Amino acid sequence: MDFEIKKINGIEQDFVVFSTSYLNPFGHLKIIEKELKCKKIRCIVLFDLLLSNGNGYDRYYELEFENSSFLKETLKIIDLKKGCKQRMILNKYYHDNFEKFDTEILSNATKFLVQKGALKRV
Repeated sequence: MDFEIKKINGIEQDFVVFSTSYLNPFGHLKIIEKELKCKKIRCIVLFDLLLSNGNGYDRYYELEFENSSFLKETLKIIDLKKGCKQRMILNKYYHDNFEKFDTEILSNATKFLVQKGALKRV
């Protein structure tokens, strides 16, 4: 699978969908909806697309989920400033799980920063 759905403490949203390869999880929204349907009726989902989009302005998206489907009109880019608590928690998740992800889209510099746990906006 090209994504993981996690409940992460310290994150404002209810769930985080992490990209686990260069393939964007938005291509699997129906599958993600099925998995979320079992977890909660209404929630807000953060998409961390580091491995799909890189570490730029379009890394984080937010989308609301209600009654077994995403409300596509609620899709928005989220700007998590470097150094903010949420961003540090998300970066730590990639750092702690680096070996199981397909990181081919990332520059060597970004890979190095993820592995060292020092990822900031590059």
